[in-house]
Amino acid sequence: SSAGLSPFGGKIADICGLGVAQASGTLLTAASLLILASDANLNVQVLGLVAYGVGRMMTFGMFFSNVGKRFGYTHFGTLAGLGLITTALVSLAQYPLISLAADGDESMVNALCG
Repeated sequence: SSAGLSPFGGKIADICGLGVAQASGTLLTAASLLILASDANLNVQVLGLVAYGVGRMMTFGMFFSNVGKRFGYTHFGTLAGLGLITTALVSLAQYPLISLAADGDESMVNALCG
């Protein structure tokens, strides 16, 4: 479980700062997706899943730490909730885009995404 590795993510944030820890989480998640999309054997795929779990845990942990550090804890729940709901709503846009691309309208998807 990635929860067992969470103290190491916190240690990275304490030593190197939130930006480095958040970048580490993002890079772990990106690396995991490359591993999982490859034709690697099952043992390497397991490493990809571990990297994904740890990367996501670090990303969310550093998000909440960043909100608290930048804005304080008076309205922490409201701000963290707004951040999460904003990303959730924006991520819903991917489904119509995937549907358009699957129907053969890749050019329209590229135009909409810039």
